[in-house]
Amino acid sequence: MSKAKKLMILGTEYRVKYVDENANILDGADGRCDFWKKEILVSDCRSWLRERMLKYRNTCLRHEIIHAFLYESGLAYNTDLVNHWATNEEMVDWIAIQSPKIFALFAEAECL
Repeated sequence: MSKAKKLMILGTEYRVKYVDENANILDGADGRCDFWKKEILVSDCRSWLRERMLKYRNTCLRHEIIHAFLYESGLAYNTDLVNHWATNEEMVDWIAIQSPKIFALFAEAECL
Protein backbone atom coordinates (compact mmCIF):
# COMPACT_ATOMS: atom_id res chain seq x y z
CA MET A 1 0.00 0.00 0.00
CA SER A 2 1.33 3.44 -0.87
CA LYS A 3 1.44 6.44 1.46
CA ALA A 4 -2.02 7.74 2.30
CA LYS A 5 -3.14 11.06 0.86
CA LYS A 6 -5.37 13.22 3.04
CA LEU A 7 -8.48 15.03 1.78
CA MET A 8 -10.81 17.36 3.67
CA ILE A 9 -14.41 16.48 2.85
CA LEU A 10 -16.87 18.98 4.31
CA GLY A 11 -14.54 19.58 7.25
CA THR A 12 -13.72 15.91 7.90
CA GLU A 13 -10.32 14.46 7.08
CA TYR A 14 -10.33 11.28 4.99
CA ARG A 15 -7.28 9.20 4.13
CA VAL A 16 -7.03 7.94 0.54
CA LYS A 17 -5.07 4.73 0.08
CA TYR A 18 -4.32 2.79 -3.08
CA VAL A 19 -4.34 -0.92 -2.30
CA ASP A 20 -3.28 -4.02 -4.21
CA GLU A 21 -6.02 -4.90 -6.69
CA ASN A 22 -6.13 -8.44 -5.28
CA ALA A 23 -6.44 -7.35 -1.65
CA ASN A 24 -9.30 -8.96 0.24
CA ILE A 25 -9.96 -5.61 1.91
CA LEU A 26 -11.92 -4.46 -1.17
CA ASP A 27 -14.23 -7.50 -1.18
CA GLY A 28 -14.14 -7.77 -4.98
CA ALA A 29 -14.87 -4.06 -5.53
CA ASP A 30 -12.55 -1.50 -7.12
CA GLY A 31 -13.00 0.98 -4.30
CA ARG A 32 -14.58 1.44 -0.90
CA CYS A 33 -15.44 4.36 1.34
CA ASP A 34 -15.37 3.58 5.06
CA PHE A 35 -17.35 6.35 6.75
CA TRP A 36 -16.45 5.16 10.24
CA LYS A 37 -12.67 5.00 9.70
CA LYS A 38 -12.77 8.06 7.40
CA GLU A 39 -10.88 6.10 4.76
CA ILE A 40 -11.19 5.77 1.01
CA LEU A 41 -9.57 2.67 -0.47
CA VAL A 42 -9.05 2.36 -4.23
CA SER A 43 -7.55 -0.51 -6.23
CA ASP A 44 -4.12 0.26 -7.67
CA CYS A 45 -5.22 -1.52 -10.91
CA ARG A 46 -1.62 -2.72 -11.46
CA SER A 47 -2.52 -5.36 -14.02
CA TRP A 48 -4.20 -2.82 -16.33
CA LEU A 49 -2.59 -0.89 -19.16
CA ARG A 50 -1.15 2.32 -17.69
CA GLU A 51 -3.37 4.86 -19.54
CA ARG A 52 -6.53 2.85 -18.94
CA MET A 53 -5.54 2.19 -15.32
CA LEU A 54 -5.05 5.86 -14.43
CA LYS A 55 -8.32 6.93 -16.03
CA TYR A 56 -10.31 4.17 -14.32
CA ARG A 57 -8.55 4.58 -10.97
CA ASN A 58 -9.39 8.29 -11.02
CA THR A 59 -13.03 7.48 -11.79
CA CYS A 60 -13.09 5.06 -8.83
CA LEU A 61 -11.54 7.67 -6.56
CA ARG A 62 -14.11 10.30 -7.64
CA HIS A 63 -16.88 7.74 -7.01
CA GLU A 64 -15.71 7.10 -3.44
CA ILE A 65 -15.22 10.83 -2.79
CA ILE A 66 -18.84 11.41 -3.86
CA HIS A 67 -19.93 8.74 -1.35
CA ALA A 68 -17.95 10.57 1.36
CA PHE A 69 -19.52 13.94 0.46
CA LEU A 70 -23.02 12.48 0.57
CA TYR A 71 -22.32 10.81 3.92
CA GLU A 72 -20.69 13.85 5.52
CA SER A 73 -23.53 16.11 4.33
CA GLY A 74 -26.09 13.85 6.02
CA LEU A 75 -27.73 12.73 2.80
CA ALA A 76 -26.59 9.11 2.85
CA TYR A 77 -29.14 8.15 5.48
CA ASN A 78 -31.83 10.76 4.97
CA THR A 79 -33.04 9.95 1.49
CA ASP A 80 -35.26 6.95 2.18
CA LEU A 81 -38.38 8.75 1.01
CA VAL A 82 -36.98 8.65 -2.53
CA ASN A 83 -35.43 5.16 -2.60
CA HIS A 84 -32.08 6.11 -1.07
CA TRP A 85 -30.87 8.11 -4.08
CA ALA A 86 -27.79 9.32 -2.17
CA THR A 87 -26.45 5.78 -1.73
CA ASN A 88 -27.57 4.53 -5.12
CA GLU A 89 -24.50 3.30 -7.02
CA GLU A 90 -25.83 4.47 -10.40
CA MET A 91 -26.37 8.00 -9.08
CA VAL A 92 -22.93 8.14 -7.48
CA ASP A 93 -21.35 6.72 -10.66
CA TRP A 94 -23.13 9.28 -12.83
CA ILE A 95 -21.77 12.14 -10.73
CA ALA A 96 -18.25 10.63 -10.67
CA ILE A 97 -18.15 9.98 -14.41
CA GLN A 98 -19.79 13.20 -15.59
CA SER A 99 -18.11 15.64 -13.16
CA PRO A 100 -14.93 16.18 -15.25
CA LYS A 101 -17.11 17.10 -18.24
CA ILE A 102 -19.25 19.39 -16.11
CA PHE A 103 -16.21 21.09 -14.54
CA ALA A 104 -14.58 21.55 -17.98
CA LEU A 105 -17.76 23.24 -19.21
CA PHE A 106 -17.89 25.42 -16.08
CA ALA A 107 -14.31 26.49 -16.78
CA GLU A 108 -15.15 27.22 -20.42
CA ALA A 109 -18.17 29.24 -19.33
CA GLU A 110 -16.03 31.04 -16.73
CA CYS A 111 -18.48 30.28 -13.94
CA LEU A 112 -16.31 28.37 -11.47
